[in-house]
Amino acid sequence: MTKLTKIWRDHNITKAIKMSLVQSLVLSIFLYASETWTVKKAYRARIDAFEMWTWRRMLRVHYTAHRTSVSILDELGNPKRLSSIVSTRMLTFFGHIHRSDNMEKRVVPSHAPSGRRRGRSPTSWMDTTKQLLDMSNKSATELTVNPERWRATVLKTIDNIRVGNTLAPT
Repeated sequence: MTKLTKIWRDHNITKAIKMSLVQSLVLSIFLYASETWTVKKAYRARIDAFEMWTWRRMLRVHYTAHRTSVSILDELGNPKRLSSIVSTRMLTFFGHIHRSDNMEKRVVPSHAPSGRRRGRSPTSWMDTTKQLLDMSNKSATELTVNPERWRATVLKTIDNIRVGNTLAPT
């Protein structure tokens, strides 16, 4: 991101081109293998913070300018939020795994045998998808059989996440 400073300072490059550069050079690398992440609430906040930091760098808005994130997103035309992209990728991958009949379908929901450790058990990828969908894994797996119904469920879930997030565009 810092190597792109000359591009951000160039007034001959339009905002649309700068946005496409951010999408292709920064966010595509950031989102690599994001469908396999275990995203907790705090991590989702860090994803949103990174996204806003990236857009502020591109627009050359200093943090002391006291501009809200909503105003920055409005100036950019309300791009799709990174956290909703990650959630969409996770749920799409979940559907892909459960529609196919291969090793991944058997490995993903299983837990490795290990001794019980102290404290809260770590959040698994399946726990994250269950939390996103707000339904049991069994009923979610049944929904994945029909790809059209699954896509509709994913879109509805992402829209619910956007409504819950005050920064997210509608």
